[in-house]
Amino acid sequence: KTAALVRALDSPNGWQRDTAQQLLVHRQDKRAIGPLLKQVQTSARPLCRLHSLCTAEALDGVTPRVLATALADKHPGVRRHAIRITESLETLDPLLVKALHALLQDPDLQVRLQLACSAGQLGQPDQQGQLLAAILQTSAKQRYLHAAVMSSLNKQNVTSVISQVLKQA
Repeated sequence: KTAALVRALDSPNGWQRDTAQQLLVHRQDKRAIGPLLKQVQTSARPLCRLHSLCTAEALDGVTPRVLATALADKHPGVRRHAIRITESLETLDPLLVKALHALLQDPDLQVRLQLACSAGQLGQPDQQGQLLAAILQTSAKQRYLHAAVMSSLNKQNVTSVISQVLKQA
């Protein structure tokens, strides 16, 4: 049953979580989306929150509100994957823009690195430019973050990045 599979994502057993996720994705049962999104926000286990988020993404059921919650999750692995999932959105509503900008000061370097690697895919070119420029400003001595920013530049966002950097200078 769908409800039992969703609950199995909260198991401490990795095989059970993986199998439940595979079955939910294979079945493409949209009835699982509501319970999955609830688990993303309420489960005590980071792996359950992560599996639920990724399963909801595979079912095309992730909402901006849930993504914003995941971007602020206490576990860095959930935050990293939430950034990656946010790449699939064409535009970012203000709630997500605020949540992404909050990650500029994230205590986990891997979260900031994921943000820099993904920034060239996050929203519209002007949103990308603001985020990439902010990363450059907040990571003055972190060459890996600078390299990730450079990898996120593209012909659609580079003018916006330059404009934002010049405004901040």
